[in-house]
Amino acid sequence: MKEGESSAKIWAILSIVFAFLFFPLGILFGIIAQIKIKNNSSKSDRILTTASLVINVVVFILLIILGFIIMKKSF
Repeated sequence: MKEGESSAKIWAILSIVFAFLFFPLGILFGIIAQIKIKNNSSKSDRILTTASLVINVVVFILLIILGFIIMKKSF
């Protein structure tokens, strides 16, 4: 395993973890993973980094929807 491959996997895993803790940081980690994996041809690594970004975006959208629901109920 190359240095870039293991580094990208670590960033992707951190991105998934932070999707549920602090999603802006998760999105940043996902972008870093995508940049590090850019020259790697491993399909599984690309899937992992893409999945980490998708999870972060889904969490972000769900939080926006939840915020609107809460705001609507409070008025």
